[in-house]
Amino acid sequence: IKDEAKDILYMDEINHECTLLCPPNKQNGSARKSITFVFDRCYNATTNTAQVYNEIPYSLVQSFLEGYNSTMLAYGQTGSGKSFTMQEDPDHIGLIPRSIVHVFEGKEAEEDEDTIFDVRVSYIEIYNEEIRDLLGEDPTQKLEIKQDKVEGLAVHMVENIAMCAQLLRQGIANRVTSATTMNSHSSRSHAI
Repeated sequence: IKDEAKDILYMDEINHECTLLCPPNKQNGSARKSITFVFDRCYNATTNTAQVYNEIPYSLVQSFLEGYNSTMLAYGQTGSGKSFTMQEDPDHIGLIPRSIVHVFEGKEAEEDEDTIFDVRVSYIEIYNEEIRDLLGEDPTQKLEIKQDKVEGLAVHMVENIAMCAQLLRQGIANRVTSATTMNSHSSRSHAI
Protein backbone atom coordinates (compact mmCIF):
# COMPACT_ATOMS: atom_id res chain seq x y z
CA ILE A 1 0.00 0.00 0.00
CA LYS A 2 1.39 3.32 -0.98
CA ASP A 3 2.22 5.84 1.76
CA GLU A 4 0.10 8.54 0.14
CA ALA A 5 -2.94 6.24 -0.13
CA LYS A 6 -6.15 7.45 1.49
CA ASP A 7 -8.95 5.46 3.08
CA ILE A 8 -11.85 5.07 0.69
CA LEU A 9 -13.93 2.64 2.76
CA TYR A 10 -15.77 3.66 5.90
CA MET A 11 -17.65 1.27 8.16
CA ASP A 12 -20.53 2.49 10.32
CA GLU A 13 -21.13 -0.26 12.88
CA ILE A 14 -24.12 1.50 14.45
CA ASN A 15 -26.14 1.86 11.25
CA HIS A 16 -24.60 -1.27 9.65
CA GLU A 17 -23.42 0.69 6.62
CA CYS A 18 -20.34 0.44 4.48
CA THR A 19 -19.54 3.53 2.38
CA LEU A 20 -17.16 3.43 -0.55
CA LEU A 21 -15.78 6.87 -1.41
CA CYS A 22 -15.17 7.09 -5.13
CA PRO A 23 -11.91 8.84 -6.03
CA PRO A 24 -12.03 11.90 -8.32
CA ASN A 25 -12.20 11.23 -12.02
CA LYS A 26 -8.64 11.24 -13.39
CA GLN A 27 -9.64 13.04 -16.55
CA ASN A 28 -11.40 16.10 -15.14
CA GLY A 29 -10.75 15.88 -11.39
CA SER A 30 -14.45 15.98 -10.49
CA ALA A 31 -15.60 13.89 -7.55
CA ARG A 32 -18.00 11.02 -8.18
CA LYS A 33 -20.75 10.02 -5.77
CA SER A 34 -19.94 7.74 -2.89
CA ILE A 35 -21.79 4.43 -2.65
CA THR A 36 -23.31 3.15 0.58
CA PHE A 37 -24.25 -0.47 1.21
CA VAL A 38 -26.41 -1.62 4.13
CA PHE A 39 -25.81 -5.00 5.80
CA ASP A 40 -27.27 -7.04 8.66
CA ARG A 41 -23.96 -6.46 10.46
CA CYS A 42 -20.98 -4.28 9.68
CA TYR A 43 -17.55 -4.29 11.35
CA ASN A 44 -14.54 -2.03 11.17
CA ALA A 45 -10.83 -2.73 11.60
CA THR A 46 -11.01 -2.38 15.40
CA THR A 47 -13.55 -5.19 15.79
CA ASN A 48 -12.04 -8.37 17.20
CA THR A 49 -12.96 -11.95 16.37
CA ALA A 50 -14.60 -12.51 19.77
CA GLN A 51 -17.10 -9.73 19.03
CA VAL A 52 -17.88 -11.18 15.60
CA TYR A 53 -18.25 -14.70 17.04
CA ASN A 54 -20.60 -13.62 19.82
CA GLU A 55 -22.86 -11.71 17.41
CA ILE A 56 -23.16 -14.22 14.56
CA PRO A 57 -21.55 -17.70 14.68
CA TYR A 58 -22.42 -18.27 18.35
CA SER A 59 -26.12 -18.68 17.53
CA LEU A 60 -25.27 -20.93 14.54
CA VAL A 61 -23.22 -23.27 16.71
CA GLN A 62 -25.88 -23.22 19.41
CA SER A 63 -28.48 -24.23 16.79
CA PHE A 64 -26.12 -26.97 15.59
CA LEU A 65 -25.92 -28.33 19.15
CA GLU A 66 -29.73 -28.42 19.15
CA GLY A 67 -29.74 -30.61 16.01
CA TYR A 68 -29.99 -28.10 13.17
CA ASN A 69 -27.62 -27.88 10.19
CA SER A 70 -25.42 -24.79 10.24
CA THR A 71 -22.90 -23.27 7.86
CA MET A 72 -20.36 -20.55 8.48
CA LEU A 73 -18.87 -19.04 5.33
CA ALA A 74 -16.16 -16.45 4.77
CA TYR A 75 -16.32 -14.76 1.38
CA GLY A 76 -14.29 -11.89 0.01
CA GLN A 77 -11.44 -10.59 -2.08
CA THR A 78 -7.94 -12.01 -1.84
CA GLY A 79 -6.19 -10.43 1.13
CA SER A 80 -9.40 -9.30 2.83
CA GLY A 81 -8.87 -11.46 5.93
CA LYS A 82 -10.99 -14.57 5.35
CA SER A 83 -8.36 -17.08 6.50
CA PHE A 84 -7.30 -14.82 9.38
CA THR A 85 -10.90 -14.50 10.56
CA MET A 86 -11.68 -18.21 10.29
CA GLN A 87 -8.39 -19.81 11.41
CA GLU A 88 -5.88 -19.03 14.12
CA ASP A 89 -2.31 -18.04 14.73
CA PRO A 90 -0.35 -17.64 17.99
CA ASP A 91 -1.84 -14.17 18.65
CA HIS A 92 -5.37 -14.72 17.36
CA ILE A 93 -8.21 -17.22 17.84
CA GLY A 94 -10.39 -17.44 14.74
CA LEU A 95 -14.04 -18.40 14.30
CA ILE A 96 -13.34 -22.09 13.62
CA PRO A 97 -11.35 -22.66 16.85
CA ARG A 98 -13.99 -20.72 18.80
CA SER A 99 -16.67 -22.97 17.27
CA ILE A 100 -14.72 -26.09 18.22
CA VAL A 101 -14.53 -24.95 21.85
CA HIS A 102 -18.25 -24.12 21.81
CA VAL A 103 -19.15 -27.57 20.40
CA PHE A 104 -17.15 -29.40 23.07
CA GLU A 105 -18.49 -27.19 25.87
CA GLY A 106 -22.02 -27.92 24.61
CA LYS A 107 -21.23 -31.63 24.33
CA GLU A 108 -19.95 -31.72 27.90
CA ALA A 109 -22.95 -29.82 29.25
CA GLU A 110 -25.65 -31.77 27.38
CA GLU A 111 -24.29 -35.31 27.19
CA ASP A 112 -25.91 -37.83 29.53
CA GLU A 113 -27.13 -41.43 29.42
CA ASP A 114 -29.86 -40.49 26.93
CA THR A 115 -27.86 -38.07 24.78
CA ILE A 116 -24.53 -38.90 23.17
CA PHE A 117 -22.58 -36.65 20.82
CA ASP A 118 -20.25 -38.07 18.15
CA VAL A 119 -17.90 -35.41 16.83
CA ARG A 120 -16.36 -36.18 13.45
CA VAL A 121 -14.01 -34.06 11.38
CA SER A 122 -13.29 -33.96 7.66
CA TYR A 123 -11.50 -31.18 5.81
CA ILE A 124 -11.56 -30.81 2.03
CA GLU A 125 -10.13 -28.31 -0.40
CA ILE A 126 -11.55 -27.32 -3.75
CA TYR A 127 -8.80 -25.99 -6.01
CA ASN A 128 -9.04 -25.61 -9.81
CA GLU A 129 -12.29 -27.62 -9.74
CA GLU A 130 -10.55 -30.55 -8.04
CA ILE A 131 -11.40 -31.90 -4.58
CA ARG A 132 -8.62 -32.98 -2.22
CA ASP A 133 -8.81 -34.49 1.26
CA LEU A 134 -6.63 -32.31 3.48
CA LEU A 135 -6.68 -34.95 6.24
CA GLY A 136 -6.26 -38.04 4.05
CA GLU A 137 -3.20 -40.23 3.71
CA ASP A 138 -2.38 -38.55 0.39
CA PRO A 139 -3.60 -34.93 0.39
CA THR A 140 -2.62 -34.57 -3.28
CA GLN A 141 -5.05 -37.32 -4.39
CA LYS A 142 -8.09 -36.05 -6.28
CA LEU A 143 -11.48 -37.14 -4.95
CA GLU A 144 -14.83 -37.31 -6.69
CA ILE A 145 -18.37 -36.54 -5.60
CA LYS A 146 -20.66 -39.56 -6.07
CA GLN A 147 -24.35 -38.79 -5.56
CA ASP A 148 -24.35 -36.81 -2.30
CA LYS A 149 -20.93 -37.54 -0.80
CA VAL A 150 -17.22 -37.28 -1.46
CA GLU A 151 -15.88 -40.76 -2.22
CA GLY A 152 -12.82 -41.75 -0.18
CA LEU A 153 -13.05 -38.82 2.24
CA ALA A 154 -11.37 -39.44 5.59
CA VAL A 155 -13.68 -38.99 8.58
CA HIS A 156 -11.93 -38.65 11.94
CA MET A 157 -13.69 -39.31 15.25
CA VAL A 158 -12.48 -36.73 17.75
CA GLU A 159 -12.80 -36.84 21.51
CA ASN A 160 -11.59 -33.39 22.51
CA ILE A 161 -10.58 -29.88 21.49
CA ALA A 162 -6.90 -30.81 21.18
CA MET A 163 -7.64 -33.52 18.60
CA CYS A 164 -9.73 -31.07 16.55
CA ALA A 165 -7.05 -28.39 16.76
CA GLN A 166 -4.39 -30.83 15.57
CA LEU A 167 -6.52 -31.87 12.57
CA LEU A 168 -7.23 -28.22 11.76
CA ARG A 169 -3.49 -27.42 11.77
CA GLN A 170 -2.78 -30.50 9.63
CA GLY A 171 -5.43 -29.46 7.09
CA ILE A 172 -4.20 -25.87 6.95
CA ALA A 173 -0.65 -27.09 6.33
CA ASN A 174 -1.88 -29.22 3.39
CA ARG A 175 -3.71 -26.40 1.58
CA VAL A 176 -2.49 -25.04 -1.74
CA THR A 177 -0.90 -21.62 -1.25
CA SER A 178 0.97 -19.21 -3.47
CA ALA A 179 1.77 -15.55 -3.47
CA THR A 180 -0.40 -12.97 -5.16
CA THR A 181 0.12 -9.23 -5.39
CA MET A 182 -2.54 -8.85 -2.67
CA ASN A 183 -1.37 -11.56 -0.26
CA SER A 184 1.98 -13.35 0.05
CA HIS A 185 0.34 -16.45 1.63
CA SER A 186 -2.89 -16.63 -0.34
CA SER A 187 -4.65 -19.98 0.10
CA ARG A 188 -5.71 -20.07 -3.59
CA SER A 189 -8.52 -22.51 -2.81
CA HIS A 190 -11.81 -23.07 -0.99
CA ALA A 191 -11.75 -25.17 2.16
CA ILE A 192 -14.68 -26.96 3.76
